[in-house]
Amino acid sequence: MALTFDDGPDPRFTPLVLEALATEGVQATFFVVGERAARHPDLVRRILREGHALGSHSHRHPEPRSLGWGIVPDFVRGRRAVERAASQPVRLFRPPKGYAGRKEHVAMAAARVEPWLWTIDVEDWQPGVTADQIVAGAAGVEAGDVLLLHDAICGPLAPEATDRTATVEAVPRLVALVRERGLGFVTLPVAG
Repeated sequence: MALTFDDGPDPRFTPLVLEALATEGVQATFFVVGERAARHPDLVRRILREGHALGSHSHRHPEPRSLGWGIVPDFVRGRRAVERAASQPVRLFRPPKGYAGRKEHVAMAAARVEPWLWTIDVEDWQPGVTADQIVAGAAGVEAGDVLLLHDAICGPLAPEATDRTATVEAVPRLVALVRERGLGFVTLPVAG
């Protein structure tokens, strides 16, 4: 199964997530926002240096349907910003909030990215969520699942949702849960 993290990088919480993953010996896939990658290229390079996979998550993480056809340049610009920060090509992509309507499909084709969604959303983006709730949300994890987590939050429902402490605390417990099921971890691949 795959652990994925969206909306970063965040200078406070991404390093804590990376430390938790390193302690557990697990690689994950990070879908980073272009404007944040441009502000924190050191964190983007650290993600790669530590063996994690990297994908784009748009440039500004727009609200679905808010940009109309402006979504096309946002997706293209996001990929380019992530590639500049990473100093390498980046093909993986996750559309903001997982929304993939007609315009988003055109934008993904224009950006020449390969989209990945998730199979389990533990709703760690909710204000006030606890580590217990995050772990409980993953209780049904099976082989092949892609778990959605957040090392940062874009456009939070409430300011307290930007505190990713519960997600950081949940990482070792999620790893234990997956391993108890006899499963291992993979990063998301790019099709050949």
